[in-house]
Amino acid sequence: VIRVLVWEGEKLRIRSDENKLLLVRGIGKGIKKIKALEAIPKNGSIQINTVSDRQRIIYLPNKSILNISSRDPRGIWLKNRRYRGKLSIYLINNRFEVINSIRLEEYLASVVGSEMPKTWPIEALKAQAVAARTYALNQLKNSPRYDIRSTESSQVYLGLESETKRTSQAVKSTRSLVILN
Repeated sequence: VIRVLVWEGEKLRIRSDENKLLLVRGIGKGIKKIKALEAIPKNGSIQINTVSDRQRIIYLPNKSILNISSRDPRGIWLKNRRYRGKLSIYLINNRFEVINSIRLEEYLASVVGSEMPKTWPIEALKAQAVAARTYALNQLKNSPRYDIRSTESSQVYLGLESETKRTSQAVKSTRSLVILN
């Protein structure tokens, strides 16, 4: 599993796709099932607006961590992108950090499609998969909350929209291959 910083900002909106509910830990006890969540920093705490059968406003302490997952294969919507795996939300200095925890091979299928044209020859996609895997593995445990960023400063990772059958095939056919010195 790799932890990818996918978004930083002051206002946050996460939603499910259609009738599939998000599973949220960190709002009260147990798992809450909701359709959408909006969060903003408010006087040193987090104001959460949830949408499920009824809308609720919840205030959480500043150091709270929300963990969001879904059983929907279409992923979780964060702004205008969808992500597999789990999203963890942290409030740091009145700004949110959203970290996507995802299996490495699923992450790589998106990176390959984000870093280069998906229509390039399969051998080029395979080379990108090996290079991306090598870089990602060298970044593990980069910081306490995340391993890698989703931008050009690390590797571009755009979530589910960047995955195709060809990028997944390139990653699968190079599984466990890395570049060594």
